[in-house]
Amino acid sequence: MCRGFSQMADAGTRLERRAITKISWRLLPLLGACYLVAIIDRGNVSFASVSMNAELKFSEAVYGLGVACFFISYALFEVPSNLLLNRFGARRWLARIMVTWGIVSMAMVFVRTPWEFYGLRFLLGMAEAGFFPGVTHYVSEWMPAHQRGRAISRFYIASALALVALGASAPPLLGLHGLAGLSGWQWLFIVQGLPAVLLGVALLFALPDRYSEAAWLEPEEKAWLDREMALGTAATGAAPIGIGGALLQPIVLVAGTALALNFAVGSAIGFSLPKLMTDQMHWSIAQAGKMTVVSGVLVGVAMLIAGVVSDRMARPSRLVAILMLVTAAGGMMILFGGTTMIAAAGGVIFTVAGQVAGLVILITLTRFIHPTARAAGIAMSNTLGQIGAAIGPALWGLAASATGSFSLGLLIASVVMAFAALIAWSIELVTARKAPSPVLSSIRPTAHQH
Repeated sequence: MCRGFSQMADAGTRLERRAITKISWRLLPLLGACYLVAIIDRGNVSFASVSMNAELKFSEAVYGLGVACFFISYALFEVPSNLLLNRFGARRWLARIMVTWGIVSMAMVFVRTPWEFYGLRFLLGMAEAGFFPGVTHYVSEWMPAHQRGRAISRFYIASALALVALGASAPPLLGLHGLAGLSGWQWLFIVQGLPAVLLGVALLFALPDRYSEAAWLEPEEKAWLDREMALGTAATGAAPIGIGGALLQPIVLVAGTALALNFAVGSAIGFSLPKLMTDQMHWSIAQAGKMTVVSGVLVGVAMLIAGVVSDRMARPSRLVAILMLVTAAGGMMILFGGTTMIAAAGGVIFTVAGQVAGLVILITLTRFIHPTARAAGIAMSNTLGQIGAAIGPALWGLAASATGSFSLGLLIASVVMAFAALIAWSIELVTARKAPSPVLSSIRPTAHQH
């Protein structure tokens, strides 16, 4: 009898491995490539600003407000975008998002005045709104709860690879200054905006809306996924709720507040980090690019580790709090490091810990929100995050313009991240009654159980 149970368990393990491997290889590389391009297209303005601001005579306040405009529109249209994704299907809606944001990103080449800068950044946020939470929800509809953290981290690692790609490609593209009568920053937007359009077209042909429609999954693999998803839904400890309830769940609001503070600080410093390094440390743009590459590699490694660790934790919010405290420490190292390598190390630590903290918050949300509320809940939390991302750069730019340096902004940012750690720890209070049992998550139906 024991041998029979062992054979059944082995069969179930093989079926799980086969299904997860297929899904991982069919979906995650394509979605990761799309997210990589998204991060590049929203962040390349940080490198462009080094020469664009001087050429167009943009002050730090003008630049900061322009960066904020992206996040304002992203926040306004994120929840509606995710609801439309549910209506039209992931394949068509994600393709629409990518094509439109690629076109808007390339249109940055026409910017000449502050209001044109504000308008196109606002349109870029509107076009991209809903992409990340939409993909997060989409992946969670394909992956069982005990595999979800690793799957999302493998997709989210594209943000780290984007730092590598941006740091490596931006300096050479900026070096094209004068080619065909265009400035280097204009070539940057043209070359890095086109892939979004091409990938958007690819999504129309390669992305199934749901696993039941995937021709490359066998019937028994789909049946296994049905059972796993049902078990995961039961483990949330939550009842199905409507859209209104989903938006106002305590975990959504608390996690969203933590994201807002994290994104406010991350976007404020992140979008100014190349300029901060060239101004404060007197580095060349090539050296700033190399630091971005190093940060990206370390972020990628840290994300893979965080995905595995969070899957094994009953309440990953503790990990979020620790990462936010490390982020605050990185900000203080930049502030007091002066022109030494301590400041450079602080920039790397700040980037790595801050990015991974945001990832673990989103993994936590997919674990504790009922599937019927997941799309709206994730979108709402991310919307709050984008509001923070809009406020941060605007205040950062005003502080830099008023004081003539980044010191005040760095000090405030570090204090805010320490406070964010307290908020992140409080996520545990609203998930304490819903924590999935480690025993339950380890007992999954095999291929022969019904």
